[in-house]
Amino acid sequence: MAKLPPTKTKVGLVLADVGQALFLSRLRDFDQFEVGLLRAEFMLGNISIHPQALEAFDKGELEGVVHTKLKELEDRLSKVLREQMAAGLIVFNINLREYVGEVTGLSAELAALADTGKSLNAEDVLLQHRKMRELDHKIDQHMEMASRRIEVLKTSPDLADHVRIIMGYDDELALQNSSDPESGKRIAEIEASVEAHVKRIQDLPAVTRLMENIAHLREEVGLRSGLKKEMDDVRNLPEKIRGMIKARGFRTGKEHYVQTLAQNLALFAMAFYGKPITYRTTDFKSNEYRNLLGGNLFEHFEDNPMLGYRGVSRNIHDWEIEAFKLARGVYGGSNLRMMLPFVRTLEEARSMRSYLEQVHKLKSGQDGLKIILMSELPSNAILAKQFITEFDGFSIGSNDMTQMVLATDRDNSRLAHIYDEEDPAVVWAILVSIFTGLKYGKKVGFCGQGVSNSLILRGLVAIAGITSASVVPDTYYQTVFDIAAVEAESIPTSDLGKWLGQQHHKRLAELMEKTGYGHILKKYKNPQDIQEWYEGELQRRHEQFREHLDTPKEDFYRSELQSFRTAFHKPVIYATWNWDDTVLDALHHAGFQNFEEQAKALAAARLIKD
Repeated sequence: MAKLPPTKTKVGLVLADVGQALFLSRLRDFDQFEVGLLRAEFMLGNISIHPQALEAFDKGELEGVVHTKLKELEDRLSKVLREQMAAGLIVFNINLREYVGEVTGLSAELAALADTGKSLNAEDVLLQHRKMRELDHKIDQHMEMASRRIEVLKTSPDLADHVRIIMGYDDELALQNSSDPESGKRIAEIEASVEAHVKRIQDLPAVTRLMENIAHLREEVGLRSGLKKEMDDVRNLPEKIRGMIKARGFRTGKEHYVQTLAQNLALFAMAFYGKPITYRTTDFKSNEYRNLLGGNLFEHFEDNPMLGYRGVSRNIHDWEIEAFKLARGVYGGSNLRMMLPFVRTLEEARSMRSYLEQVHKLKSGQDGLKIILMSELPSNAILAKQFITEFDGFSIGSNDMTQMVLATDRDNSRLAHIYDEEDPAVVWAILVSIFTGLKYGKKVGFCGQGVSNSLILRGLVAIAGITSASVVPDTYYQTVFDIAAVEAESIPTSDLGKWLGQQHHKRLAELMEKTGYGHILKKYKNPQDIQEWYEGELQRRHEQFREHLDTPKEDFYRSELQSFRTAFHKPVIYATWNWDDTVLDALHHAGFQNFEEQAKALAAARLIKD
């Protein structure tokens, strides 16, 4: 720490682990230090149970939720069975006439008639045969109804389903309107009849034999498909949650959640007491929430969770807010601040601020509380002047800002070559956030991976006048020196565009040396000249590739072209980009008329003690 140079820009940490925080707590003695991002998601790992599962447990509703989920999984298993039967992967035979006769009771009637026919006269025998034909005809009618839904009879473990189909109730139920009182009455009558019918036939040999065979088949297919394990896990959830809460010494799910989170927050606050700690409320995606115990009961599958139900759109759980208040109040963590993630619209921003203030009495400015917006969406940058008025400042989340500006899912490896925090569009959004904070006299921090990963972004945010930049612990030491080095050059914001161009030109030259094109630099010295060489070389390679289309060498030249383009296309664009225009446009978008006005705002911001 004694070797760390002073910086005008605060350099903070992105933290999640309590043990790590306690180990690094000595940094609180460094004047320019803060915890720029404390992530809730990792602390949820200590809770390990989905908050809605804990709520349902406390309300006595968890068993019902589990029952509903098991029904859903049973239906999925039935669907798998039907698909495999249709594909011929499973053969399941059923003596349908015998089964229908047993379920309807008509087989028993036929047997009874046959027994009485031994002592009848000729006329009675004819009458008896007519009755038997009528019973056979009734069986045929029920057989027809059963045949239409034979796949259900072969796969459903619920005897009531069999009764509804064979007795014809299924067709009648389909015509009923549950909102109509008369229909509702008829539905209740049918269900009562079905229940009574099930009790009458459930012990009949043909019925028990078929149900046992279906159960065996379902277990076998469930094991192969993994559905049985999923069902067993769901079935055991209530007891597992009960045991986990009890083992940790809590009485209720709420107590477990609130106390665990509040105590973790308090430990962070204690470790860095006297330094501001910005706590970002939960921004788990639906797929991450599903991984918590009980999460599969409440989270839907989403095609792209990155764009799905997350951030403020799913609201901040009341228990999380209570834990934050407890940590700030009873546990003495008054240095904790709150940051709202993934705020898509101004309506979301305003409604959440109102909710925090009016329901939970968390008002910005009271007891030193600050509420910050995580500026990580294009809408946050485009409407930066409107968003900043709702909060005490911004904290730039470059990870989501990059993927949203460039429309790239950062979890998709096939788009990794597009995801780039140094892209001009992303740089513009970052600069707008910084300049808007300066214009309105509010703090702007940086808590994405960008500053940790990119030397150019470290310099950019320092020159632009960001209040603080937070990085992961393993890059903290180097980041302080890098920012100090840039600040030592005393580069005004008006020269930021020029500095960016120089950095990208330097990087391009290093790339050319590394890839064997260093000799080109002897002739082509400035970026525009290198661009001319690149476009000429690219044209040559395109022509070469065209000449070898539909030949054995096509793949080779395609690969050569792609490798060359991948290596140089983006660096050449960045080195020749008009960064001055990008910086100036961001400055004007934030509301500054010129660089002189921005310089005064920056000087004033440097004097404010956070």
